[in-house]
Amino acid sequence: MVVVALGAGLLAGGLPALQPGAEAGPVSGPCSEVFGTPDRNPAVGDLPGSDKYPNGSPDDASRTYTYQNPKRTVSGIDLPAGMTATELVAKYGTSTKGLTAESPERAYAAWNRNQASAKSPWTGSFRTWLVNQYIGNEAGRERGDAFHRSVARAFGIGGSEWDCEQRVPGTRRRGDFVNQRRRILIEVKSNGKLRKDQLEEDRKLVEQGWDVRYVFGEEPDGKTLALLRAAGIRVHRYVSTSVPVFTVNEHTSPEDLQLFSPDPHAAPSTGDGVSLIRGSADTEEEARANQRRLGDAADRSRGAGGVDFTDLRLSYVGASKDGKGLDYSFKAARNPDEDTNPSWGGMAKARLASDAFFTWLALTPDTFWVNLNSTEPDRIMDSGFARTDAGRVLLEADLAMKHDFAKTLNPGTALGARFWKGITRAGGEPSCMPVIRNWIVPSTARVREQDGGLYILDAPLKVNSVPYEGTVPGAQCHKTREQSEHDQRLMDTMIRPVVEKRVNTAPEYADLRRVYASRVAAQWVASQDAVRPGPYHDIIGSGDVSRWPLRENTSWSEQDTYRRYLKSFKEGDYTFTRRSGNWLYTYSVGGVDFSRSPTRDLTAAQFTREAPGVAGAAANSRAQVADSRGGDTTWLGGSTSPASAFGRDLVPAAEGARDAAVVDAPALRVAALAALLTAVAGAVVWRKRRRERGTARAR
Repeated sequence: MVVVALGAGLLAGGLPALQPGAEAGPVSGPCSEVFGTPDRNPAVGDLPGSDKYPNGSPDDASRTYTYQNPKRTVSGIDLPAGMTATELVAKYGTSTKGLTAESPERAYAAWNRNQASAKSPWTGSFRTWLVNQYIGNEAGRERGDAFHRSVARAFGIGGSEWDCEQRVPGTRRRGDFVNQRRRILIEVKSNGKLRKDQLEEDRKLVEQGWDVRYVFGEEPDGKTLALLRAAGIRVHRYVSTSVPVFTVNEHTSPEDLQLFSPDPHAAPSTGDGVSLIRGSADTEEEARANQRRLGDAADRSRGAGGVDFTDLRLSYVGASKDGKGLDYSFKAARNPDEDTNPSWGGMAKARLASDAFFTWLALTPDTFWVNLNSTEPDRIMDSGFARTDAGRVLLEADLAMKHDFAKTLNPGTALGARFWKGITRAGGEPSCMPVIRNWIVPSTARVREQDGGLYILDAPLKVNSVPYEGTVPGAQCHKTREQSEHDQRLMDTMIRPVVEKRVNTAPEYADLRRVYASRVAAQWVASQDAVRPGPYHDIIGSGDVSRWPLRENTSWSEQDTYRRYLKSFKEGDYTFTRRSGNWLYTYSVGGVDFSRSPTRDLTAAQFTREAPGVAGAAANSRAQVADSRGGDTTWLGGSTSPASAFGRDLVPAAEGARDAAVVDAPALRVAALAALLTAVAGAVVWRKRRRERGTARAR
């Protein structure tokens, strides 16, 4: 039987749920009274951070807690079409008094009030304000309070010795759990990041003989762990999945981020990862404006940084539990400096990954190539492929690669000078290189197929370089076969590795890496469909890519890129001047070929050894944004099948079981829908900001 922990009250469909105000955030007082924990003092060895409790336990994957966030009910609304700001104020006013959190009218009134603020109105879009401010502030506060409660009950922190939200005498420090008699302070954070002001106070406490411990609900990064260790602070990772509780209605799910859904009329993808993506600003300018607005909030405190969307790529796909959809997870680096370098562009990058996934399914592999060759203007790329962003990305990457070869060969650089000094000469002619063919192909991807899904651990790209066997007008470099082979060996050992590294790491090629990861995923989905037809069956091999057209630049055509290639080929960066006045010529042709996508399936032992914690992070990411073990990578998951977005059975944390209503499997399906169908907004701020509310400090 599948069970889920819920409080008392009503959720959509008549299921139990927490009511607003139920189990409010922690207040100052005895922990046994605040949290209902046993009226006893736990032994020091039973506290988090003790040797008794290892970090990263197997229980992490199934540990959950609920938190109240009624504003998520309106996560899908936008400003009424065609209504001016004046008309919006006239209809909805600026007062939220008497309006429920679940009503769009309250959100519009709050927006009007924000925009009328002379101090710091939100300068970004209504969508990003709704996610980051309106829903996000409440999500951060309530989620932090619920995690606080979860930890207190898990470790039985109560009795006469323990006070919650207690100020340490003689300091400004207010601790979550404070035992003055034993001089123990426990700080609890639902995220994975510390606050510098708290750390400085805690360092002083340790020097005075206090036992200071931190409990994190997400994986802290290496820098955070190092700072805590240096301060003499113990750390316990109590990684848990938070489940929002709110009501579902027609105002909930947005229609603008329908990731990986094979049905154009289906509900949008769900999951907290989708929430965070949807809440990201569309431009860097908007992101910085939003950041300034968040920075002005006097009552904020630091959160877990953010997500660097630059290299966001698909890293897991698997059949949903009901067999009617796809569970998926993106992987991205964490942004270590969200305050001064805010992240942006998540929606565009996620949509590109999704559109490319469908492009690879709909078209056949023989069309997955592009070609820039001055002698082949009629063979640039397949006409159907040219109508997609995946095709655009491949052709633009080919041109970028040619520019990178030219820059790396520049004799004005140290490497370029060594290269040109090492190549052979052709009689009395100036040094030259024969025409070379450079092209990008997939290297072998490292994957793990298990439990009905595919984990994409690494999908590297390879740059090939060989002498071109055709004839290019204007290219005059007459060398023997032996000389050409010698020069090519220099190219392979000195120049090609530099360009290949850029293709696999440089931001300019991030879109190429993104669409290739989707290529690996699509190939696996197609192979599964060949065995047992699934929801993508009618798309695979259909040749119809009309649902996934060019989005980023709708006026782009392959001829635009080809003309820029010809200009560079004839006039630009393929010609360099030496001090002697002689000329060095290089001519390059080639392309990108994704017609093959080789993979290597790791064994179970290799997967465990090389990717510890990945399976758990990918699974948890479909309920909440999850960090990998070590904290340097973030997983953002979702599902096209809302009822199974968790990708596993929900099992309540043991500490909350006694207060939980137990619901059988049919009820859970509705509960999961209510908790997850609308999880498409409000995840950003709990990763970026926390608020302090009176004596109730959110974590």
